[in-house]
Amino acid sequence: MPPRAPALPPDERRAAIIAAARPLLLQYADRVTTRQVAEAAGIAEGTIFRAFENKDHLVQAVVESLMDPAETCRALDGISRTLPLEERCRLALAQLQEHVEQLSTVLTALVQATNGHREPGRMHECHQEGSRMLVAALARVLEPDADQLRCTPTEAASMLRSLAFATGHPHVGEAVLTDPERLTSLLLYGITQRP
Repeated sequence: MPPRAPALPPDERRAAIIAAARPLLLQYADRVTTRQVAEAAGIAEGTIFRAFENKDHLVQAVVESLMDPAETCRALDGISRTLPLEERCRLALAQLQEHVEQLSTVLTALVQATNGHREPGRMHECHQEGSRMLVAALARVLEPDADQLRCTPTEAASMLRSLAFATGHPHVGEAVLTDPERLTSLLLYGITQRP
């Protein structure tokens, strides 16, 4: 048995439980048990129910954490602005696709498990704010080459984000439609031959 986690303030304890539950939810969807989460977090199972009313509230908190793009935005901000534009776009697209794939995996499994009876309201609000944050972070990645773009960095960022969301879903299938290098080339140069 792993050593017990140290005592934490309630907000930190919730965050630690969410962090432990996140990979389990990605792996098991709604079949994850609170016992598995407790073991991963190094806490007693009852500690989960002091932090969350029930398993559904824990799952909802994990889904909201997946919808929060702050981690992805930090990764985008970590992309070196000295890299060539094409490489920055490829790295950004790959980062976004990973974010979309995780979110899609969990939401698809949860919708199937609940026969589509999930409350969309809060998720829709998170999605809208998250989209704005991602576009702003992507625009910062593109900004150094604004003079090379045929549109504003924000418009280009919106296109890049849309491309990632359209191709990051795990059920898209064909590798040609998901390869970040190929998609970056198509976004930057179109479907015609390069000049």
